[in-house]
Amino acid sequence: MGQTSLTVNRSSLVLAYALVGMAAMALAVIDLALMLDSQSPWPDWILICVPIFASTFVVAGILAATRRPGSRMGALMVAAGLVWLVAELGNSEIPALTAIGLILATVPLAIVFHLLLAFPSGRLRGRASVITVLVGYFVCTVMQAPQYLFGGGSEGPWTVLQVYNSESLADAGLWAQWGVGSCVTIATATILWQRWRRIAPEGRRRVAPILAYGIFAVLYVSVSGRLYVGIGIPDSWAPWALFSQIVAVAIVPVAFGFTILSGGFGRTLAIDELAARLEPGAGESMTAALAATLGDRSVELALWITDREAYVDGLGNVLAVP
Repeated sequence: MGQTSLTVNRSSLVLAYALVGMAAMALAVIDLALMLDSQSPWPDWILICVPIFASTFVVAGILAATRRPGSRMGALMVAAGLVWLVAELGNSEIPALTAIGLILATVPLAIVFHLLLAFPSGRLRGRASVITVLVGYFVCTVMQAPQYLFGGGSEGPWTVLQVYNSESLADAGLWAQWGVGSCVTIATATILWQRWRRIAPEGRRRVAPILAYGIFAVLYVSVSGRLYVGIGIPDSWAPWALFSQIVAVAIVPVAFGFTILSGGFGRTLAIDELAARLEPGAGESMTAALAATLGDRSVELALWITDREAYVDGLGNVLAVP
């Protein structure tokens, strides 16, 4: 009965993610068509790369979610990809879509912070992680507002939400956003460092590179744009600067997805997933949690009862163990 339930649940999960994948593909095609039809200052090769790289989040997330359904990492990566693809609709010349793009422009970065602090189970553990992620979303939503309320120049297409054209207010908001965002990055790095120290020595070499790269990617994207403006890079370099930012973020899901699919963290990943799944009120049996975490539907959990001198299952039936 338990195996049948797991099989049905897995089939439903695969079907659901297949539909999500098709929706993401449709979004990517729409993004590409709208951007190529717009009067974008960026070269066509950049416009083509953006939806492709955004789709890496979705692809890696779907693979991770279907292979390790006990972890929410896959769902988070899919969410990041979908939000990025929706945000890219703002590169069109349709006012409503431009408004959506302006509002969601930096939200994918917040989800990357979420990914870092939720790794490897996909669940946030500890008050510090929850607060840091919430502040990260605040930075990428509320603190993003000055950019489209006061910035964008004196005329379209980025003025659809503008209430007052003031470059100084937009710039002040950008510096405030950068400052608080830097605090989020530092807090994230501190939390990850503390977690790294608690990991067994043999697992640290595997954990350090991926977490360090995630921090680098978020920091690079948030700082590099401001830095390039400050040093005044030539216009001919601007597409390559943007391309480097896109690549830095696109590698994140590839790295996380490869690690999860390859089982590179061994017991550390499985135990962390199990610990996150076995929460009070989770509404599932320990056997089901073990089976989902280990990826083995044949898992049976036996409990030794001293009075009966026998192993029993969750219903109290005696089990014969090897």
